[in-house]
Amino acid sequence: MDLVLPHEGGGTAPIGIESYNADPSTQIRGNCVSNTNFAIYVWSDFFENLPLIANNFMYNYVFSGVYSWQSSGNIGSGPGFTKAGRNTFASNNVTAADIYADFGVTITEAGNYGDFVFGGTGLITSAGTRNLYFSSASCAKQTAAKPTPDAVIDSIAICDHYPQLLYPYLTQSTGDTFSLSSVYEPSLATMRGNPAALRQMSSVLSVIVNKGNMSAATNFYNAVGKANVLSGNDALWFNYLYAYVSGDFKKASGILTTISPATENESDHKQVEQVKLGLQLHATDVKMLSKNDKATLTVIDNRRGTYAAQARDLLQMNNAQHDFIFGKPIIPATKVDLTHTINRVDEYMELFPNPANDRITVRYNIQDVANHSLRVLNELGQEVKDVTLMYNGADIQLDISHLSLGMYIIFIQDGNSNHSASFVKN
Repeated sequence: MDLVLPHEGGGTAPIGIESYNADPSTQIRGNCVSNTNFAIYVWSDFFENLPLIANNFMYNYVFSGVYSWQSSGNIGSGPGFTKAGRNTFASNNVTAADIYADFGVTITEAGNYGDFVFGGTGLITSAGTRNLYFSSASCAKQTAAKPTPDAVIDSIAICDHYPQLLYPYLTQSTGDTFSLSSVYEPSLATMRGNPAALRQMSSVLSVIVNKGNMSAATNFYNAVGKANVLSGNDALWFNYLYAYVSGDFKKASGILTTISPATENESDHKQVEQVKLGLQLHATDVKMLSKNDKATLTVIDNRRGTYAAQARDLLQMNNAQHDFIFGKPIIPATKVDLTHTINRVDEYMELFPNPANDRITVRYNIQDVANHSLRVLNELGQEVKDVTLMYNGADIQLDISHLSLGMYIIFIQDGNSNHSASFVKN
């Protein structure tokens, strides 16, 4: 559940999630709460223990992330992923407390992520290593939530919307894992023609396979086909996924060739899968990608479509150094005065080295420097350095170590003439 709560009349909401007289059987998990005074507010009349508070993303709270009034307990019960709180605390308000305990409350936190600013009259202690686990809930969408090798996709790690997406096809077992429901088949017909059907069917199939139950995956695959849930390219993509996760890469390749992409994103998807299949079919390491494959993935990445991230991941695993894509910088126009010229025999200004790192030398010779100075401007025309000139000609070393990377312009005014030269700070 995502809660982005502007208060009536502007500002922040008083409370994101409130728990009243709850106990550990109550679960507050998989939430994103932003722009509140209190992200999660727990209070008790009867001194009950805290409810389960796990895998929540709390952002930009004014007073506290978790506030507890007369309710003691744990926010994370110990070391290890399964016992970790996995809450993320992040606020731009420097006076905010991540956890605030009042009225003699005692709280132990373990396995959370944040600055760990504590407040209140109660006692708050930390157990285990800090900042090792973070929330898979976010204010955008669910993340991978695999910060360490011992991480698993259990009921706490899954955001609220995810079980809704997969229900009623999966059920939660006592072992905190998900398995195929025994009564899912009647629900398949209701998904026929639904634009989200491919995404849901693929998600269910992937979860079952990840649990190592290929027989259940086969049953589900056959049931989807029998119910005619998918058609056209959607059916082909689902058939492809099943063949791929089953390890039948030749069959997957045959299915993939029959898919005629209807959109640019679907074309990108097909090309990415062709590259992945090629690696599987030839038992080739990703570091051995062909030149053509790298060129194809680079084009997909540059297009910034749905499958750009997958293309970039393959390039990164190949060490193809296709790291980030930046937009072109906006460089403001510079007004050039062409009404005055410099006699280069008598007047000049030189900069070296150019580009420069920490220091740059300005060599100049001009007629009149009385009451004038050398000014350094950034690309926005803002003055970042000013040096008083004492001689008509000299070599001046400027310390530019504090300047940000980019282009700069040096100006010296001589009467009605402006002498300027540009340099780049590396």
